[in-house]
Amino acid sequence: MDVCSSAKRLGIVGNIAKPNWCEIYSQSPIPVGTYISIPLEYLNPVTGDVEHHCFVGVISSNKYQGSVPISPSAMINASVSIEGLLGTFSPAYATIFADISIASGGSIEVKTPKVPPRPGAAVFLASSQVLQMLFSRNESSI
Repeated sequence: MDVCSSAKRLGIVGNIAKPNWCEIYSQSPIPVGTYISIPLEYLNPVTGDVEHHCFVGVISSNKYQGSVPISPSAMINASVSIEGLLGTFSPAYATIFADISIASGGSIEVKTPKVPPRPGAAVFLASSQVLQMLFSRNESSI
């Protein structure tokens, strides 16, 4: 789904993903409160149809983490600073609150996520078009 992808790729879905929550890996921390989108093609095992989804969520937590575990005693006893020699990555956690799907006829439906995003799926900064679908008011509904 083109509307779901943006020019700004933030990371990938990590090893743990649920319909309403997922882990995201990036090179640096994604700020808490950042809206994200995750495009996904899903083969529905019940109907056999390929469905196109755009999961939308918000970053709820983040941190830096070393690629290699370091024991505190090794850090205290180290005669040479190893800071900066080991790689780091930044796990973040996102709450997924919407699933925008496009039916084969082109109709758009917004619903609660029922399937998780796939580990390794690309995570993007949510586009203004996606956010407008979710948060704009329809004047005729007042």
